[in-house]
Amino acid sequence: MGRLAYTTKIQAPVNEVWAYFQNPKNLESLTTFPKVHVKNDAKDIYHVPLVIRVGPLKFHWESRISEIEEGNYFVDEGEVLPFPFQAWQHTHMFVPTRSGTNMIDKVQFEAAVPDLCVKAGLYQMFKSREAAVKEMFEIRQARPF
Repeated sequence: MGRLAYTTKIQAPVNEVWAYFQNPKNLESLTTFPKVHVKNDAKDIYHVPLVIRVGPLKFHWESRISEIEEGNYFVDEGEVLPFPFQAWQHTHMFVPTRSGTNMIDKVQFEAAVPDLCVKAGLYQMFKSREAAVKEMFEIRQARPF
């Protein structure tokens, strides 16, 4: 089983970061690689069907939120996975720090290709999400209330 952990340091309080990540539709603006479209209108936050585009290719992905500890973490598990994935579990952790929040993504997966290939793609995805998250929260922090 392959594993990858990625930490994003966000200069915003954990309650704001947690609230943002409770809306599956926000995946669309966060994920530029690969492009993601949430198929439902997020009425059922426990079932998240996605369409993922990589260039001209389109893949369907469905996850189920299997565990939540309010304000601390949630776990999504793949139910319908595209090639090369055979199993997927993604823990999203939110840890308060003096300067904001550490968001820790821990992924466990099984794939029909070498783990190194999957890890390279996941690293690129999390790196692009990190830039989008930081930019989004910087804009949010700069707005006067």
